[in-house]
Amino acid sequence: MRLQTELSWVSQELHQVRLAFNEAKQIEDTLDKIVGDVAALKQEHQYILSKGGDFANNLDLVTNAIPPEVYFTVIEMGTDQITIEGEADNAFTVINYVMALEALGRLSEVRIAEIDEVEITEIEITETETIETEITVISFIIVISR
Repeated sequence: MRLQTELSWVSQELHQVRLAFNEAKQIEDTLDKIVGDVAALKQEHQYILSKGGDFANNLDLVTNAIPPEVYFTVIEMGTDQITIEGEADNAFTVINYVMALEALGRLSEVRIAEIDEVEITEIEITETETIETEITVISFIIVISR
């Protein structure tokens, strides 16, 4: 009977060990999958960075040539193209900005995709009143190919 009791106890211990082993194996499999997923994400991240170019350099490129009368409203950067939307005081300022970008010699093409005269309302709020002033600005879109 004593042998039967010990055998039963050993069987229970073995069963517990197998359960713990199976649980550890599941955890290990989950961790292996997570490690693989993280490695794939890192690789994809590096690919995106290499395809997208250097954001800081591109931003530096388009902002160093900007005249003080030009204001950006949107800058979009893709793999081979930068799109700038903005406003300027007059059309000649936009043309001068395009010429300054071309003069850098680091871009394959700089073109004005859209230019238009628009009226905007400037609002000035003082302690006693709100003053609305209609002003005319030049709205533009410039497309830069690298």
